Amino acid sequence: MPVDAGAPAVALGAALNKPVAGEASHVLPPASAPAAHTDDEYGEMTTGAHQHIFDSFKLENGQVLEQVHVDYSTYGTLNAARDNVLVVCHALTGNANLHTWWGGLLGPARAFDTDRYFIVCANILGSCYGTTGPASPHPRDPNHRPYRHRFPNVTVRDTVHLHARLLTEVLHVTAIPCVVGGSLGGMQTLEWAASYPDLVQSFITIACGPDHSPWQIAFGEVQRQAIYADPCWQEGNYTAEAPPTRGLAVARQMAMVSYRTPQAYEHKFARRTNDRQGTSQCLLAQQALHGWLIAVV
Repeated sequence: MPVDAGAPAVALGAALNKPVAGEASHVLPPASAPAAHTDDEYGEMTTGAHQHIFDSFKLENGQVLEQVHVDYSTYGTLNAARDNVLVVCHALTGNANLHTWWGGLLGPARAFDTDRYFIVCANILGSCYGTTGPASPHPRDPNHRPYRHRFPNVTVRDTVHLHARLLTEVLHVTAIPCVVGGSLGGMQTLEWAASYPDLVQSFITIACGPDHSPWQIAFGEVQRQAIYADPCWQEGNYTAEAPPTRGLAVARQMAMVSYRTPQAYEHKFARRTNDRQGTSQCLLAQQALHGWLIAVV
């Protein structure tokens, strides 16, 4: 979900107060420039700048994925000690293109200071934006069909372990001054801190809790049921030409409802009625909510 960029900027100013010498600045794309092919509020919904392939990766449940692609973007320059690394974790609907969704925080003298730090943003496991997921070709399928329903269940811990391999085995990082993320990205920051205390020096968690409550789990289940109810779902064997977009749209609307408090809805959509115009005001509020929920998908 969208996260206020001001909060991490203030927090980072306090957390990242140790100067690091020896970096060089990279030229960044204009942070305010919209993507040419999309109006999505989450930025440019494409793959990142780099990709690495691991021959195999063992999941928390014991299953092993083969030929695992990890999509990622980097900004700034890695210093000689390889210890000036900031890791930014994206939310559920995000990707590795940090400059398109938190671009206001990225650049020289900003929170994600590219003159001082080497910033890494990697796409989560199971995503559809470059890292191996259900839409990726199954390496053992003779017809190169995608995993679809054959893709195993993965966890936040799986994603963090995969990204840790990228940083330590591929980029040879020796220290991470800070890991930052919001929503699902915030959950990743907690896992980074718990699993890699000798590597991660600090973390900033935004808009997430330490675990899912039964209420949140229930929301997730009814969202899945909405997708399952779409005739195009076909027990997970949907085609690229006819994906279950209607079910996914309803699931997304459910998610958007859960992202705001009752007080926020009251402020934005309240029926401020009187005796003469009560019915029309009620209808206007209903129409406003309907229009907003249609627009978010």
